[in-house]
Amino acid sequence: MTDLKTAKPLLDLWKISHKIKQDKELTEYLLQNQEKSILELLQGKPQYKAIADEITNYINEYFWMTSTDEDLYLPRWKEKPDLPLTLLRDLLEPGAQAPVNTEEAQEQIRLTEEAKAQKILSKGLNKLLFWKRKSFWKQLRIVQKYSWWREETRLMLSRTYYFVHKALIELASRYQEQGWIQEPIELFYLTYEEVREFMQYRNVEKVQQLIANYKTLKAMYLNFEPPSTIGGVFSLELESGDGVTEFTGVGSSPGEVTGKARVILTLDEAHLIEPGEILVVPYTNPGWTPVFSIIKGIIMEEGGLLSHGAVVARECGIPSVLQIDKATKKIKTGDLIYMNGNTGIVKILEPSSL
Repeated sequence: MTDLKTAKPLLDLWKISHKIKQDKELTEYLLQNQEKSILELLQGKPQYKAIADEITNYINEYFWMTSTDEDLYLPRWKEKPDLPLTLLRDLLEPGAQAPVNTEEAQEQIRLTEEAKAQKILSKGLNKLLFWKRKSFWKQLRIVQKYSWWREETRLMLSRTYYFVHKALIELASRYQEQGWIQEPIELFYLTYEEVREFMQYRNVEKVQQLIANYKTLKAMYLNFEPPSTIGGVFSLELESGDGVTEFTGVGSSPGEVTGKARVILTLDEAHLIEPGEILVVPYTNPGWTPVFSIIKGIIMEEGGLLSHGAVVARECGIPSVLQIDKATKKIKTGDLIYMNGNTGIVKILEPSSL
């Protein structure tokens, strides 16, 4: 697919880093001064106002993004731009690449693969089965069309969440001032209907009891691990004769890479990612998109071939494997691993010594 809106934040960040890297003196200055954010450093230098403005415009354009957009309490980039600024600095590291022509390269790959399919469907017996060719291309275009729309509508939903977030944060602050709740996050322990009822009737005693009930329930489920969300877990774990542990999941973006693993559970840990590592995560959503700019490949416990993580990985041209059960526990940060996005094979070649 092309013109994928959920991949645009990543591509735009690449382009900014590419522009900064043209100035070696500026790049060294930003890398050597780690105590402040890139934006703070640039704003203190009038000669770099243009690039500072470009970064500010980037954050303002993607103001609605956050690590988990469905969590209405989490701050958005407009309020806390730590993630994009951290990733931008990572892209300036000597080993990091900024492939600004990724969109064009991936489109060329798609056209090449479609040409191969056309050749196969026009050979031998298939040449006579014209209805099979027609059916194949029709189904392919349907999948491409609605996969694109899925990402497009996901972006619209994420932007809408931002405005709901802002309204609820304001409401929570006012309730805290009145002494009705102890801290703003408590408002988010209530359901939509409970918030509406409280807005209308101001039953403080009832709402405080509902908050207390939620806290109790949260504590009860603290160590609960839910099963796979959809369907059964089918990844296979084997140990080969040479002692290499091998997993089989679902290949969702082609390519083979070897590198050090970086296991993270939330985007709060994104600052730990080093350029060129293979990321191992439970799942991804649009908020994770900029992380794809510095990794070599991605392994996810959840998701399907048309999930956000798989789609964006294909757009970025990095391998991805899905459905490796408990991957974030079986693979450790620092493990040297091999992954094959075509077959879904993942191997731990050398366990981390950490």
